[in-house]
Amino acid sequence: MAHSLKKSDGAYPLYGDDGSYVTTLRYGLRWEPVKAERKGLLGKGERKLREAQGLTDPADWDAGAFFLTDGDPKKYIGFGNMDPFKDEDTAEERKSAVHSGDSVRGDGDGDDEMVDLHLNDIPQRYDSILLTGGAFKKGSETLAVKDVKSTIYDGTGGQFTKVGEFEPSLLRVQRIIVVARVDREPGTGRWTLSIVDKSYDITPGDFSSLLRGAMHRR
Repeated sequence: MAHSLKKSDGAYPLYGDDGSYVTTLRYGLRWEPVKAERKGLLGKGERKLREAQGLTDPADWDAGAFFLTDGDPKKYIGFGNMDPFKDEDTAEERKSAVHSGDSVRGDGDGDDEMVDLHLNDIPQRYDSILLTGGAFKKGSETLAVKDVKSTIYDGTGGQFTKVGEFEPSLLRVQRIIVVARVDREPGTGRWTLSIVDKSYDITPGDFSSLLRGAMHRR
């Protein structure tokens, strides 16, 4: 069973003393829309009006990741970019990073958006990965969702088992959360996982402010 993750855990090793190590890591973000918000958007007319204004559903959250080299962001997944390594991956069926796709309202059970990281396939020049989630798009709202949870899975061998779960504070009203950081140990195929749990506000839909805030809070 997964245990709760917190910043005081420090760097959690994604490898064992027996020489085994995690080759695939999954980050899952789940949330539920607040019923009052969902009820107000069920009408087709109101939904079309919001779309015409460039606004998404209030309960539209996004999960993503930034790939860093020496602390400098170079690539990202999510936020409209689902295939960041398309020019580097050698096999069509084996991508270094895979996003499950955009979930607009967080409907259904389980994780609403997921990012799979095939750690062995991520180019060596990337030494750190930031995992983020929150209300990025124009029209999305922090208070339109509830029961937010981030889950980390070990997907080595194709069987996904929970490593741990993280729940942000209900007191948080800022739009974006830097959930965790995954760091490569220099010269090895081993990685460590650390909970960051820092949040910040952005200009809705502005990728530049999203990126700057993530770098400042890593």
